[in-house]
Amino acid sequence: MDPIYIPEDLSGCPKFGNKSCPPVNRSLHVRVIMYSIMTAAMFITIFGNLVIMISISHFKQLHSPTNFLILSMATTDFLLGFVIMPYSMVRSVESCWYFGDGFCKFHASFDMMLSLTSIFHLCSIAIDRFYAVCYPLHYATTMTTSMIKRLLAFCWSAPALFSFSLVLSEANVAGMQSYEILVACFHFCALTFNKFWGTILFTTCFFTPGSIMVGIYGKIFLVSKRHAQVISNMPENTKVEVKKNLSKKKDRKAAKTLGIVMGVFLACWLPCFLAVLIDPYLDYSTPIIVLDLLVWLGKERSTVILQKIKSTHRTKTMNSPELWNPPEVQFCFALVNNSCPRNVRSVLSVCAMYVVMTGAIVMTMLGNLVVIISIAHFKQLQSPTNFLILSMATTDFLLSCVVMPFSMVRSIDSCWYFGDLFCKVHSCCDIMLCTTSIFHLCFISVDRYYAVCDPLHYVTKITIPVIEVFLLISWSIPIFFAFGLVFSELNIVGAEDFVAAIDCTGLCVLIFNKLWGVLASFIACFLPGTVMVGIYIHIFSVARKHTKQIGMGPTRKHVGSENKMKVSSKRESKATKTLSIVMGVFVLCWLPFFILTITDPFINFTTPEDLYNVFLWLGYFNSTFNPIIYGMFYPWFRKALRMIVTGTIFHPDSSTLSLYPADT
Repeated sequence: MDPIYIPEDLSGCPKFGNKSCPPVNRSLHVRVIMYSIMTAAMFITIFGNLVIMISISHFKQLHSPTNFLILSMATTDFLLGFVIMPYSMVRSVESCWYFGDGFCKFHASFDMMLSLTSIFHLCSIAIDRFYAVCYPLHYATTMTTSMIKRLLAFCWSAPALFSFSLVLSEANVAGMQSYEILVACFHFCALTFNKFWGTILFTTCFFTPGSIMVGIYGKIFLVSKRHAQVISNMPENTKVEVKKNLSKKKDRKAAKTLGIVMGVFLACWLPCFLAVLIDPYLDYSTPIIVLDLLVWLGKERSTVILQKIKSTHRTKTMNSPELWNPPEVQFCFALVNNSCPRNVRSVLSVCAMYVVMTGAIVMTMLGNLVVIISIAHFKQLQSPTNFLILSMATTDFLLSCVVMPFSMVRSIDSCWYFGDLFCKVHSCCDIMLCTTSIFHLCFISVDRYYAVCDPLHYVTKITIPVIEVFLLISWSIPIFFAFGLVFSELNIVGAEDFVAAIDCTGLCVLIFNKLWGVLASFIACFLPGTVMVGIYIHIFSVARKHTKQIGMGPTRKHVGSENKMKVSSKRESKATKTLSIVMGVFVLCWLPFFILTITDPFINFTTPEDLYNVFLWLGYFNSTFNPIIYGMFYPWFRKALRMIVTGTIFHPDSSTLSLYPADT
């Protein structure tokens, strides 16, 4: 719920416009931080509770009375994160309501309803745990599916009826003299309570159910402790018979976890409900920032609770053969006769793989997006070398958007769910983008060669038209090579028998015969890699020679020009060193995969699928590493990132700001 402080100066709101509320002036930095934290909380709330909803809905073993209540409560928190929190975020940061009076009342009603629904769910869960632990023999007959349905109907209907009738009838603001001033001010949306309804709300909707829950869980923990002591003191031969009359260990552990959930809920919402109770007696003088903080503390409990519920699901199903040791044979498409077998992994392995791969995708996407924005926006960075870096970052960004997400699903499930045509397009984009990166690195090494070895002619040789030719070659040849090879199916000529043997619905693999395995690896990796290594070795030998010559010391006459040469040479050498590291990381990341591409046809394609996926994703991780390398070695990248995050980039003259330190 969002009780909002009524400012004392609202009577003067017309001076801010035609009945417009006075905004709260916050600096750009503060607003960016507030939006970042609140947006992160919303995403965690939405996706975390979505995982709980999907898990309980999908896995039949989780279809228990307790979990149906948890599913419904997760739905409540999901709706809170999806429907309420975004608009509350804008109102909290901007101190204005931009969405109209009608939606204001709906938002306030829905907000109150979801908060009360969560409390009622926790009460119902407490009752469920009470019977499971204290009366285990009667639990199955008492907490039936029909009973759960009645509890859920009450948990949703009572808060909905209470909230919408209270807000729409405006009974909560009856007798408030300042309310007329409040509603006279446009763009203000406040859920306020008079003394009577503030007390009623606190007593009936928080204090009473909270006291009931605390009492129930206190009783549960006493009984759990007594049961555990009885079981531990029994002789081994009598434990099995007597334990039937006692609560199960998993029920006691679930009760403990849900007791913590209840405690977190009460701790998060107690300050907010106390403010609702006390504020009318203080003439609504509680600062708005304090109330906003208390409201968001209550909403953050949705994020904290879902972590505890996830651990409960794992605890209750750790010995489940369906979840942790799935059946031996599963298929990509269960209803298709020629479906490929699906790779069987434990839930823990699947979750770990999705977390790692999703993290890599997000880092690749955001990191390279920062590089693209920085070079495109800041005029000081628009040099020939950086145009090549910009284009290569675009390659890596496209890889993270177009290729890596689908490869992630295929690597984890060993299934392709996106059709045969998109399989070919995906394979073409994969080859094209990887080859494009190599071509970019080759041309960057050529650029560095002229910058360090022939600096006097660098400006005349590496011009913008030359860079455009480099970029045209870097993109056009890989596109022609990749799409021509895959759609002509030259890569599988001679391997038709193997392709026919493994063909099934849900398969998407990129196979190279012996000829094209060698040619692709030689053209796309070994030849350009050898050229790059040779160029950079020559560059470093020349750079070392230049450093020695400069270090011998200038005459006084040439001190000024010599200092400029030192600065320029130092900058070019540092850029060369950084880009050579980028090249080295690329070779190290992709070399195992290209070696595998050569050798696999000669060993009858017997490479284990998991090993293939490891080498493939090692290559993908190269696109993740590049922005990290730029951040480690390029001060301009760190400064540009800081300006993007803080919003300085939106200032009118930000594109002309200096990003290089004075001495580098």
